[in-house]
Amino acid sequence: MAPEVSRVKREQLPKRLKNLLRRHNDFWRLYSIRSWVVMEMPNGRLYTYYSHPDISVPTRQDIVRFCSVCSLSEILTLSEEKPSAYSPQVTARL
Repeated sequence: MAPEVSRVKREQLPKRLKNLLRRHNDFWRLYSIRSWVVMEMPNGRLYTYYSHPDISVPTRQDIVRFCSVCSLSEILTLSEEKPSAYSPQVTARL
């Protein structure tokens, strides 16, 4: 179980989230780097952000195919063998 979050931390969360996404978007705007972020909140709610909404998120197969590091494909293979323990309650888009 997650520890109780103080009032100050709860108030800081929207500010930090906005700052994170602003900096994340800078990668696309400044360097043309496409990226995707998925964050799961303690209550199970998922937030997703796409730097370029017209381009779909790469599939697991795309990542393995274009990955130059062999260990990543090994990690992805291992993750397929172990089922995920969480089931998100809500999917929201920022």
